[in-house]
Amino acid sequence: MLAISIPKVRQQKLRSAEVRPRRVESWLADLPRANPSETAQQLCQALFAQNRIPLTAANRASLMDLYQEPLTGVIASLERDTGAATYPLALRNQAMFDLAQRLLAEVANSYKIIATDLATQNKIETARAELVMAIQRAILYLGRRLLNVYQVYHPCPSGLWRDLHQLYHFAEQQSLLEDTVAVPELNPGSDGTSSINDTYRRVALVGACNPYGLLQGEVSRLYDLIPLWRADAEIMQQPKGKDAAGSFLINLAADAPPVPMVKTPKDQGKAGEWRYMSTIGLVREIHRILKNLGNSAALKALNAGLVPGVDVTQPDLLHRAGRMLGAVSVRRRSKRSRADMELVICTGVNAIHYFASGQRPFAEPANASRPSFHGKDHDDGDEAQEEQYLDLMDPNVDIHLGESGHAGIARKGDGKGQTRWQHNTVYRLHPCQARDQSASGLCLRFSIANDLKLRVGDPVGLQYPTPDRWRVAVVRWLRTDASDKLDIGVQLLAPELDPVAVRRQPAGDEDDPPYFQALLLPGNVTLRQPGSLLLPRGSYKNHDRLEMRRGDADPEQVVLLRLLDRTGSYDQLLLTSPGG
Repeated sequence: MLAISIPKVRQQKLRSAEVRPRRVESWLADLPRANPSETAQQLCQALFAQNRIPLTAANRASLMDLYQEPLTGVIASLERDTGAATYPLALRNQAMFDLAQRLLAEVANSYKIIATDLATQNKIETARAELVMAIQRAILYLGRRLLNVYQVYHPCPSGLWRDLHQLYHFAEQQSLLEDTVAVPELNPGSDGTSSINDTYRRVALVGACNPYGLLQGEVSRLYDLIPLWRADAEIMQQPKGKDAAGSFLINLAADAPPVPMVKTPKDQGKAGEWRYMSTIGLVREIHRILKNLGNSAALKALNAGLVPGVDVTQPDLLHRAGRMLGAVSVRRRSKRSRADMELVICTGVNAIHYFASGQRPFAEPANASRPSFHGKDHDDGDEAQEEQYLDLMDPNVDIHLGESGHAGIARKGDGKGQTRWQHNTVYRLHPCQARDQSASGLCLRFSIANDLKLRVGDPVGLQYPTPDRWRVAVVRWLRTDASDKLDIGVQLLAPELDPVAVRRQPAGDEDDPPYFQALLLPGNVTLRQPGSLLLPRGSYKNHDRLEMRRGDADPEQVVLLRLLDRTGSYDQLLLTSPGG
């Protein structure tokens, strides 16, 4: 029996339900393709009505064949709208996401109904090809819905993973896993066919890669890469051995993705519902690709497009996927305890530098060859004066945009004599609530109504554990919940930080390069942590020689040894003195 969720059939035919193939084909041809939102609305309404009236499995399948071409284009368009949006989503992008979710849910429902009808009528052998097609398409569109959710860090819809597992389990019981079917264009990178096993494994691998901890847009790139890799994951009824490396546990009765197998279970669960996914072959394939990316000859081949599916801009994603699929560091290194405290944070290297410097604006050292930036009085046009910053958490501070588009700040209630300062960047403090904490990080909660914009991998400054102390952390995962709250997990990078100015040492007669903000994270002998610099991504590279200044102190010469960590926002590089 196929135990999955499907809509209830209404005995009274809905007026909007058109099921005559010629009429449907004509209506689809007249859809407003230039307006993807309107097209999606009409498709969603038509499928909603069609999924709630009685039809034979053959009639329903023939109707869905007509829908394939318009669905492919409109779903891709909706996904582009949400995939490139900043997070949390703006109202328009949220509406596009909700529409895509409803449409994908109705498409998946259509194929789940077909599969359920064929299984209930015991037509597994007489309509084998139709059943395989229905199950594969149901898994495909459920997977696309899941991918869309992970793309914007929303919570997974209830029952979605359970339906995926049950469809796979039924196909396994009926020996349908390896039957291949043609796939729609919605399945990029495919050779034109796929099996139920391939489609399910692809979704399971994305779920195993901790998608809430991937950088924005990476989950889609990972989904496109998986079918192009030569190695694949194995899903088995028995584990290969006691080694938990590269092993994941799948509970077919649970509404949950695969989880790393810390140790081999003693039993098989109720009615043999556990499956074991080994990713060790895939991890080796990722390591082979990364090794080739470090080879100059292979790099030329990649740039020439000779190695399909691999891009020279993807080593960061491959490193992260390799660690996740290898089930590396799945155990918590320290216990978490509940916390109930108010914190404020700022985001970005420059903002952390500003607040950790006592809210002093960044300027190049006085004896540097390049002039430092000074603010100008916005009202009276006087000569440059020292730029002033105000605490943006102060309720008496008003923020406005001038004609130039720059943000101005003014104190309220100053009357005609109020002074405004104009500058290019406004650094904000954002209040949040700490939910729990450990020695290495915290879980923080924000209101979606807050204007905070965050990405996984962004550096954040925390006024923690005391108001006079700033610490730097990195966002490792984020996720919303049903109450319009945003939860983020941050990892503390160092117990202290030192805001510094750095520049690359000029070569020969080269003009003196400008200084940039950077964060010095001092080494910790007890924790065996070396000293490092946090820099904007791509600004420097290994073995660069830098001049570093701490406040008004004399410059220091440092050398960047190697990359310790890289996200979409920063590079963390190990540093030493030239003679070290």
